[in-house]
Amino acid sequence: LAAFSTSLESSNGWTNSTQWAEATENERYAMSRHALAMTEVCVSGFRFAICVAGACGHEIARNSFVNALANFSQLGTSVELLEHRHIRCIQALLRIARDDGEYLGSSWRTIFSVMSEVARLQRLLDKLARVKIQNRREQGRGNEDSSDEEDSESFASDFLGVHEMDDISLDDDLDRRTIEEMNAKTVQEAIPSEMIDTIYLRSTRLTDLSIKEFIDELCNVSRLELSGHGQSQSNGKRIHPVQNTASLLRMNHHQPVIYSLQRLVEVAHYNMDSRLLCVWGEIWTTVSSLLVDTALHPSNEAVAIYAVDSLRQLSIQYLQRKELGIFEFQRRFLKPYEIIMMKCNFATPRELLLKGIEQILLRCGGGGTDSVDAKGSNPNTLRSGWRTILSVLGLAARDSEDSIAKMGFHMLNNLLDELKKDVAKACLSLGIIGRVNTKNPSPVYNEYSHCHGYLMAEHFVDLVESLAQYISGRRTALSKKALAYLVMMTDWLGNDQNPKPCLAGSSKLRSLSSDVTKSEIATSEESNIKPAKSSELELWWPVLLCFSHSVADSREVIRSNALSILMKVINRDFLRIPNIKVDDDTATPPRVVAGNESDLITLQLIFRGILHPILEYADQVGYETKTLTYLPKNFTYLISPQPSPSRQQKVEPGNKSKGSHWADETFYNYIDGCIALCNRASDYFHNMVMMEELVSIFNACLQSDSAIIRLRGLQRLELILTDESQTPGKLTDKVIQMTCEILSRNLMIPLNYENDENVASIAGQRLTGSYVVHVTSILLLNKAQNAKPTLLQRVQLANSLSTYITNWENVAKLPEFTEEDQHFTVFTPPHPLENAMFGRKSLVQFITLLTFDDGCYD
Repeated sequence: LAAFSTSLESSNGWTNSTQWAEATENERYAMSRHALAMTEVCVSGFRFAICVAGACGHEIARNSFVNALANFSQLGTSVELLEHRHIRCIQALLRIARDDGEYLGSSWRTIFSVMSEVARLQRLLDKLARVKIQNRREQGRGNEDSSDEEDSESFASDFLGVHEMDDISLDDDLDRRTIEEMNAKTVQEAIPSEMIDTIYLRSTRLTDLSIKEFIDELCNVSRLELSGHGQSQSNGKRIHPVQNTASLLRMNHHQPVIYSLQRLVEVAHYNMDSRLLCVWGEIWTTVSSLLVDTALHPSNEAVAIYAVDSLRQLSIQYLQRKELGIFEFQRRFLKPYEIIMMKCNFATPRELLLKGIEQILLRCGGGGTDSVDAKGSNPNTLRSGWRTILSVLGLAARDSEDSIAKMGFHMLNNLLDELKKDVAKACLSLGIIGRVNTKNPSPVYNEYSHCHGYLMAEHFVDLVESLAQYISGRRTALSKKALAYLVMMTDWLGNDQNPKPCLAGSSKLRSLSSDVTKSEIATSEESNIKPAKSSELELWWPVLLCFSHSVADSREVIRSNALSILMKVINRDFLRIPNIKVDDDTATPPRVVAGNESDLITLQLIFRGILHPILEYADQVGYETKTLTYLPKNFTYLISPQPSPSRQQKVEPGNKSKGSHWADETFYNYIDGCIALCNRASDYFHNMVMMEELVSIFNACLQSDSAIIRLRGLQRLELILTDESQTPGKLTDKVIQMTCEILSRNLMIPLNYENDENVASIAGQRLTGSYVVHVTSILLLNKAQNAKPTLLQRVQLANSLSTYITNWENVAKLPEFTEEDQHFTVFTPPHPLENAMFGRKSLVQFITLLTFDDGCYD
């Protein structure tokens, strides 16, 4: 390396001005011949050394020779005239890359940097030619004064080469520009562009290991170019006086170079069809990572658009290949679409990405078959890629741009266009939310509307998840249409004549594990029977889960419709009571037949995994109501002012309109629907086990952070205990025991003022505690029409009530409640002493009953 480097450095015989001036003509000729010969020997030595080091696996030696040869090329280092030896070094590097690329390995990075610099000079010469032509035209029109300004603006307007003009126009004089122009001419004459094209084209001949190194280093160089590293800077340079301010501002804006990115796309195109899937998978991982990073460029939208367009071209090319059944590489190939759609900051690339999805559907989305369309041009090869495509269409619902969200739903709408024809009758709730638009879509979208059958059979869950994104989105019009489509899918799934979707691949249940624990989905202790049609339940589950989340939506129109649909679907498809005619009115309904116990298990799962979590999804905070509205009628007022009859009426909260908050009307409809469903199931199965699920929902209400939810839950629990029409019969001992345990836990909640969180908690307990005492007194005094607790259960409740009294009396001793100047309003919870007195009143009544009523011991 030292011998070759020293000899090559001293091979510039004609540049030594002293010797050259004193030499004769023959001596000058000999010096030139000697310099040329020495250059050829050194360049050949470098080439052989690189090949030998690469063949022997000596990475350090190979990289040293390649870097030395690149340094002698003088590209990208300084602005000097390129001599013959510099050109020969460039040619040697390119020839090694073309003929001996197998030996380069990590040295490809240096080669790509040289090739990028050569391409820059070639583009520069083309721009200079255009500038000269433009200057001649301007001079012909008599605009000599503005020619320099137009010259500069022409350079700044070119996307690929703005940074080159920074190196030229901001120098101290025009020498820099002249040198660059001469170097560009020299490179163009010595190195044809076809030579560089051949290097990238011959990447298909590289072995699997070499092509991976080739791609890795090309990606590294591209990242450097996109980040702006290695570009010439003009800081500290004097501005040429003929340039105006606007032109200088444009030229100082450094645009990233995308030359290597363009070449990377070409290499991916060349190698896509010639590599094994496992090899191409590793290549695509590297290429897609760069494309995603480029599409997510933080400040340059043009670069992001180019990356998305490149991704679209490669995707269409790859998806036209048939996918093997055991692989799902299409889904892996299209994964960058999902990432870009989720994280890209610019709207135009996201819109272009959706248009790319549209082209994929038109050219490759033929329903998952292996046939071709009627014209015989577009293969129907899209298989596992459907999952990613549907996910991208769903992500469009979350986009900040309305046009993108509408475009995504329009494509999804036309994918499901045929679904409206498959549903025989109108959906059960379309009268509420409005029919889906039945206008014929554009002919372009109709070309892939026949995909619906394949999607329903193979990607049912993915369709549901995509629609769920639009239902939960902030655009109400799209949410209502998506909700209507989801209802259609329930009708399609509930029709026994339709083929049931398969559970393989994308149709596997992915949401169940996050919402229902293993203990919840386990069968009951009394029976080991599995849920009825467990395979179908896995298809139903994401649909029901979507309705469950929608019931907690902040928009009243969406949550009310979703709740109505959810209850109707459960009653229609999971509680199918046969229509048996009975001759006389006194005949009793038939008992369940064998096997229906599994249907009961299914209903229990729905209660635990679908209806119960609605309370967790709902927005229960930020709600304020007048306190005195929800105090028991027989509450004893000692300190708080007793409300007038007008204040005892129900008063709407604050400035909120009726039904504007989830706790206003949706909660009552939700809990009433659960009660009706339990009663219907109890009548059908002749089993009160569903009441246990209902009591667990009341328990969740009492554990809520919202005082209004706790109060309204207690109100409905009181109705269950006192109104015979609310239950199909007497509550079982187990249900009564569960109710007593729930009340006991709420009576014995510890109270303290250690921190602000406890203060807020006690404020809510001051309000709900009195109603817990009221419901407890119903059981203590045998006022419950539907429940007859045992004496032991009542004594346990009385013991919990005594603890409740003691706790509130201790709270009343705190300084916060001993001040005489306390101010009470309709929003102030009762005083702790009032809570204690109300509990003591109920306890005394129970003791009195035990003393004078002998029947209470039965």
